[in-house]
Amino acid sequence: MPLLAAGLALALVPTALLDGFLAGRVPRVGLTLAAGALVVAIGIRLRSPAPPDDRAVPRPTPIDATHVLLLIGLIVVVLGPARHALSAAIATIDGSAPHPAAFGVVRVEAWSGAAALVVATATIRLTRLWTWARYSPWAWGWWLVAAVAATPSLVAVDGTPAGFVRWTVPLAIGAALAVRGARTQERPSLAPGQRPGGRAERTTLATLGLTLATASALVAAVRSPLPPDVPVAILGAVVTTAGVARWRRLAVAAPWLTAPWLTAPWPLAGPLLLLPAAINQEGVWRTPIVLAGALVLVAVSLRLAPPIPDTADDGRDVAARGGMDRARQLLLVGGAMLAAAGPGVRATISAVRGPDPACLLAVEAWSLPAAAVIGVTVLALVRALPDVAHARMADPRRWGLAVVLTAVATPTLLAVDGSMTGLIRVLAVMAAGAGLAIGGTATAGGARRDLGLCLAGAAAVAWTLRDGPEPADLSIVVAGCLLLVVGSLEMAAVRQRSSWRGLGSGLALMLVVPLWTGWVDPTAWRLLLVLLGAVTAVLVGAVRRWQAPFAIGGVVLILLALVQLSPAAAAALRVVEWWMLLAIGGAILLGLGLTYERRLREAKEAVRFVVTMR
Repeated sequence: MPLLAAGLALALVPTALLDGFLAGRVPRVGLTLAAGALVVAIGIRLRSPAPPDDRAVPRPTPIDATHVLLLIGLIVVVLGPARHALSAAIATIDGSAPHPAAFGVVRVEAWSGAAALVVATATIRLTRLWTWARYSPWAWGWWLVAAVAATPSLVAVDGTPAGFVRWTVPLAIGAALAVRGARTQERPSLAPGQRPGGRAERTTLATLGLTLATASALVAAVRSPLPPDVPVAILGAVVTTAGVARWRRLAVAAPWLTAPWLTAPWPLAGPLLLLPAAINQEGVWRTPIVLAGALVLVAVSLRLAPPIPDTADDGRDVAARGGMDRARQLLLVGGAMLAAAGPGVRATISAVRGPDPACLLAVEAWSLPAAAVIGVTVLALVRALPDVAHARMADPRRWGLAVVLTAVATPTLLAVDGSMTGLIRVLAVMAAGAGLAIGGTATAGGARRDLGLCLAGAAAVAWTLRDGPEPADLSIVVAGCLLLVVGSLEMAAVRQRSSWRGLGSGLALMLVVPLWTGWVDPTAWRLLLVLLGAVTAVLVGAVRRWQAPFAIGGVVLILLALVQLSPAAAAALRVVEWWMLLAIGGAILLGLGLTYERRLREAKEAVRFVVTMR
């Protein structure tokens, strides 16, 4: 046997390592391919001792002539045609002279494809004859086939149509292998001396396919004339598809932070690989395509059938626990991420530096569809998560509405300007926040109330900063009115709630801020409205026995009187003599001293009246 191996190696390997032609213009690489294929064919036709039919562990048979012929043929083909294809690919890229024995545009694939076919044939035969658990051809044979077939083509990728085909075909093959491998059961490890059989013979197709697809996408991102994020996005679609197929095989009833996140985490990279193409806003075609992709992901997730269990017991367990289908959740989250990164970012950019932000649909044309996709995702996640008690932070009921409103309101508020369109935008957001806050308060929904107040507060800030023709403090007064309404509803629902907690902030915004504005820039109508509001607050506080409106209204009335009387007092001080002021002050003190007991009793009653208020 050693003499046979040495003789074949000396006869074939030197010829495989040399290029050029033999006599009669016969290419050496063609002769090497024919010789390697002939050796493999002879090895296939030879008979080897059959393994025993009993179930006992077979003894490893020694290496015979069949093994030697197959291995020598495989090595010759790799060193000959496969190496020649790689050299031709390098010559195609660096622009050197064409390699001998070329076949025009397929000068690379003609040799790599033939070599891969011979290697695959030898691998299949070797696997059937291999009796050792270690170094099985199923572990390395198909990797060698993929390397021989795809490496020269990927090296020869350029900006020509042939280069486009050279990276798309391996990418498609890798995608098919990855999906096929993800849909089948994993190959279990073989015991020492155990022969592969049945599904145990399957190689790791998912890993092989993903590796081939990744290599193709990376080469295309570097050498293809397409934008680099397009091949990466295609790779993301492949990883997502294979990940969905894989996770559907692992679908078990488990809490949110357990399997399959930890048992097979690689599908999480799929949506992340889609994000660069979604965020990039070059070209008007990107955002519609990204939005369509998000809709496709969400639609597929909604139409996804129940997970396919490996055993009947797994199926009963999944059906009993409510079906925690992580594959569906992966598609939903991926669709929401695409919608937020594509149309959402486009709407934000249009709001900040768009060509015509005054147009009513320049921003909302992208933000509303993105928010709709995110909303559908949130609703689907709510229905798909029955075990939210185990992971409160992962419960979409807690953060879903906030995410949807953020996707809608952020671009709209950023687009607010001094035009009428800006006023319409801010009023729409303010109305939405007010409705959410009032509705949440009426239905005892604390989270919705707080979210509505935050939304209305953001709208009030944008309204104040928009520099429109309306008074600057109008937005603050509107926000104060909203706080008053919400506080009144809370006090009606909870009898023990203090009026300071329920009405204090609203009264401060509604009365104190306009009073300060009227002091800086006095206007009759503003001071009159403040006077009416303060009097109303005092009367309501006295009737309902609410301390906050009574006290704040009284303080505002005193300050308003000072604001109105301060110019007259200053003018009187310039006219009246100083001794007359002393006389008036002495008379007042004398009158208070004569009625001290009664005034003290009235003051105590007034303090007691105010203190006992709610």
